[in-house]
Amino acid sequence: MGLCKGFTRQDKVELSYKKSEVDRIVKDKFISLGNISKTTERGPLSIYGGWFNDESFQIKHSEPGLLAMSHHMGKANSNECQFYITTSGPLSFMDNKSVVFGRVIDGMETIYEIENQEFNKYN
Repeated sequence: MGLCKGFTRQDKVELSYKKSEVDRIVKDKFISLGNISKTTERGPLSIYGGWFNDESFQIKHSEPGLLAMSHHMGKANSNECQFYITTSGPLSFMDNKSVVFGRVIDGMETIYEIENQEFNKYN
């Protein structure tokens, strides 16, 4: 919630999702976003400092609309600010690799609109 509203860490680094962009769209799987490290050019960022460890893998990638942490280059215990939203399910290949921490309560139609956009990360 802190990054949605804007957050200032104890070291005075200000963090926010405000200027972050969609980073990747994988049709019928997920949308990756929230990479504020790109907007600040400070390396791995989170409300905890840099990377933080995985928590629980109890919740599975069973349905659309789940929010889960992205790892740095697929490496365990390298969570930061980036996350993804599932657009289909189940996505069992992601189970026990990325921590599901929430779900979209309202607005999945907007998520599907984003998913259906032509997307080229390099434009």
